[in-house]
Amino acid sequence: MSDKSPQSTLTQRRSISRKDSELPEKDTAADEVIAESKGHINVVCRFRPFNDKEKEYGEKTSIEFNSDQKSVAVIGHDTAPLLFCFDRVFPSSTLQQEVYDAAGKPIIESVLEGFNGTILAYGQTSSGKTFTMSGPSVDDPLYQGIIPRMVKTIFQNIDEASEHLEFTVKVGYCEIYLEKIRDLLDPSKKSLKIMEDKVKGIFIEDLTEDYVYQESDMYQLMKFGTRNREVAETQMNEVSSRSHAIFMITISQSNTLDLSAKTGKLYLVDLAGSEKISKTGAEGKRLDELKKINRSLSTLGLVIFSLTDGKSTHIPYRDSKLTRILQDSLGGNSKTCLILTCSPSLYNEQETISTLRFGIRAKAIKNKPKVNKEHTVAELKILLAKAKEEIIKKDSKITLLERHIKDIGETLPNQTEDSEASNEFLKSAEYQELLQELEFERQQYSNEIEKSSKYKQELNSQTIKNQNLVKENDILNGKLMALVMAKQSIEDKLRDYEDTIQQLRAKNEMLENQILSFTNCNMQLEEKLTEKEAEIKKLASELLSVKEKDEIIADLNRRLKSQEEQLRVKLLTESNGRKMKSESVLISQKENLAAEIEEKNETIYKLNTEIEDLKRILEKTKKDHEQAEFFVKSKINTLERNLELLTLMYSNMNTQKAMAKMENEITEKKVKRKTERIEQLEKQLTKISEQAHGYKYKNNVLSKELNEMKDDLPNRAHNKIKKMIKGGNTRVLGIISPYAFQNDVIKNS
Repeated sequence: MSDKSPQSTLTQRRSISRKDSELPEKDTAADEVIAESKGHINVVCRFRPFNDKEKEYGEKTSIEFNSDQKSVAVIGHDTAPLLFCFDRVFPSSTLQQEVYDAAGKPIIESVLEGFNGTILAYGQTSSGKTFTMSGPSVDDPLYQGIIPRMVKTIFQNIDEASEHLEFTVKVGYCEIYLEKIRDLLDPSKKSLKIMEDKVKGIFIEDLTEDYVYQESDMYQLMKFGTRNREVAETQMNEVSSRSHAIFMITISQSNTLDLSAKTGKLYLVDLAGSEKISKTGAEGKRLDELKKINRSLSTLGLVIFSLTDGKSTHIPYRDSKLTRILQDSLGGNSKTCLILTCSPSLYNEQETISTLRFGIRAKAIKNKPKVNKEHTVAELKILLAKAKEEIIKKDSKITLLERHIKDIGETLPNQTEDSEASNEFLKSAEYQELLQELEFERQQYSNEIEKSSKYKQELNSQTIKNQNLVKENDILNGKLMALVMAKQSIEDKLRDYEDTIQQLRAKNEMLENQILSFTNCNMQLEEKLTEKEAEIKKLASELLSVKEKDEIIADLNRRLKSQEEQLRVKLLTESNGRKMKSESVLISQKENLAAEIEEKNETIYKLNTEIEDLKRILEKTKKDHEQAEFFVKSKINTLERNLELLTLMYSNMNTQKAMAKMENEITEKKVKRKTERIEQLEKQLTKISEQAHGYKYKNNVLSKELNEMKDDLPNRAHNKIKKMIKGGNTRVLGIISPYAFQNDVIKNS
């Protein structure tokens, strides 16, 4: 019987097969040893130039760079200098290419060898993380960041690889915003879940991952995802990232000679910056974002602390989505590089020190990277065939040995022992592992077939959607024309209403002028009436004065007659009583009395004359009074009639004015309603126009994409179909082949 059992032979074969599967130009086993010995996280630090806000505070700095390019000192005014040592320190004048060569290129080369890799950009807000990772534009050869430069390196290495190597490059892009995972390649997926299984490890469920075949495919996905990323303006940064962005590249390679395969996954992480409310002026939604960002970064710091303090038994990976996704990157199966981005300004000194301390703590983390080697179905089939062939040879040899033993008359070994040995082999861990790998590969192959069918259905569905969008666009254009016509009709009616309002306003002004004229006339008549009443009062007072004079004259006449009688009586009495007096005295008295009587007579005559004059004046006054009274009465009657007429006209005018005002208000309300309706229709028209433009734009985009699918580049649905990229110069054929496949897909759909 042979010294080597089937089990040991199979083990030996698998060992030889694995050694043969390695690339001839690189010693992967040696790389694994180097990786284990260099398991610490690679930490580099980059300082950006002063920005405009820092220049306002003066270009003051407390940072000093050492000539070894591996240490930096922070010199405080009141404290001792702080020295920080890293794997590399980049001053403000460092070019993007230098940063990539030191921090990015070694990682991507390891990923191409089958290791997992991670690059994290950490620093305060506006410190240059996004500039370092992506750059201002992927098309700018001088300022493009680490990610676009890595894309070039990937395809350069594929071009330089052996022709018997085949590659697949798969890309995913997501962000963690407010502790929710959002798919940046499919914005409709806004709350993805993190899952874990034994085969795939930790992964994001239902995340869009597209296969790419050339640099332009990956650049297009980068631009599309970056446009969907959450950014906002703060007092520290005009375009501040409000989320953690994770760009994932999965590179699988298979060897067509020995059918071996290995896969490397790369995480490129642009972390949101830590912020202070006092500096960023965050409020409302920005404040909620800041709290979530700072909480996530605090959890990251806590994980790093737990990994390095040597005492923690529990690592809080699950406390945030970020640390859960980066579990392998921090202390696990990954080669990780941490890029610290800092400000040189004295204004941000505390934040810079905090960032540098974070880097020192992270540098103490030990990772355990290893090559992710896979057994393909074909490789396992070959191993199985070789094992079967070896078993057949062994069986033949055993049969010959048994015959030989029988010929020489020796006893054969117990068959139960052989059976037990065979059963032990079937139950062995290696055999079970082989079966599990075969089952896993079979399942993966089945999944790929299902995915291919699913993406074909999606392509058909997208074509139908495109046709429906064209129809909807036509319907919307019809509705748009109807709305334009309705708007024109409403505008015509509105102009008619405006003309009617102008006519009513002119009529209203005319009526108001007439009312004002009648009011002025009425006031003039009232003034004349007042004047006449004053004249009547004056005449009445004069008449009263004449009557009083008549009474006085009558009274004087009575008194004169009385005095005359008294004088006569007196004369008689005196003549009788004074007969004895001398005649001279009597004569003088008689003369005096005669003179007095004459005087009285003259007075009476004058009074009678005055009375006659007064009587004539009184008569004339009576006549004038009667005429004036008649005139005044007739005037009053006329004024009263005019007043009644004016009152009636005024009442009619007020009624007409009220009616005109009411009609005006009704018209204004109608106009207001019409205006509001027009504004509403205009808003609807604008909205529909925007929707129509949006649909038109989408239609153009979809048409363009459809044309690209038919003529030029593979579409997204095809990108989801796994297609190998040949190494070396034959990669051109690998790029051309999808076109033929795409045409087949379009024809079949």
